[in-house]
Amino acid sequence: MSRAFVFLFLFIFLTGFPNAAVSRENACKTKTVLASRDITLALAGILTDGTGISVKRAIPARYFPARHAGYLKKKMADFAPLVRSADAVITVRSAWPADPLYAYSRRANPWIVEIDATTPLDASRSGVPLMHHPDSGALLVHAWRSPSNLSRMADITAADLSDLYPGAEKKIDANLGAFKRALFKLRTRFEIALGALDAFEVIAFSTDFLYLIDEFGLSVAEWFLTPEIDWTDADRTALGKSLKRHHLKTVVCAWKPEKATGKIIEAAGARVVILKPFKLGSGDFSAQIRTWYEANLNALVRGLSGT
Repeated sequence: MSRAFVFLFLFIFLTGFPNAAVSRENACKTKTVLASRDITLALAGILTDGTGISVKRAIPARYFPARHAGYLKKKMADFAPLVRSADAVITVRSAWPADPLYAYSRRANPWIVEIDATTPLDASRSGVPLMHHPDSGALLVHAWRSPSNLSRMADITAADLSDLYPGAEKKIDANLGAFKRALFKLRTRFEIALGALDAFEVIAFSTDFLYLIDEFGLSVAEWFLTPEIDWTDADRTALGKSLKRHHLKTVVCAWKPEKATGKIIEAAGARVVILKPFKLGSGDFSAQIRTWYEANLNALVRGLSGT
């Protein structure tokens, strides 16, 4: 090996690597984090409150998650400058493998850090326990519809944010503690309320809220997962028979059933409980999340108690 080659190697080793480290350090000083879902935006906002860390929406709110990849593909020219000014993106990729946020972010900023709120990428702690579709076996995405799961997601996200911004660690930890205490109080209150009821079984038209139902010890006696637009008279007859056979008074839906279906439910002496997804508004993020949980859980209590 020639002496010139040795000197060249040493020059690259001694000067190139430190420069790369400096570039990486500089890339982490924007104190900006991106998120694309209402729940991850709210969670990041809660944890970073008072830290000087900016949380920005990566994809306009009018785009449903199923359209996120299409938006990023078409609007990369608009998206790229936003990503280049950010340190990290918060995803839910372990629960939703199709989450496109990190993959598209990497195209514009190779330094970008992914924070998967559902599973720590360094395996330093347990991730959120994920559930599967009762028919297809596919992963169910909406793990955060369970308060205990959202509490674990807060742990995961807070740990990664603290690693990324060590100067804000104490404030992040304080925010985390306050949020988890609020969720614990809410969860305890509804565990008592639902535990006092005689009825704990439902019929469900959707898997969207299985995480919530499962956390509070409720069970689904029978699923009716065919899209209602495709229902036949035989499906409605089967629903009526199932309600009477299981002596059930509650049908859990993510939408208002069609009129014909509603008549079957009413004729069986049952009632519909419509549970709603989280929609981020303005104001206190923690209060918004608690209000959302309370609305859905109160609807379940009323439906199961017949009040």
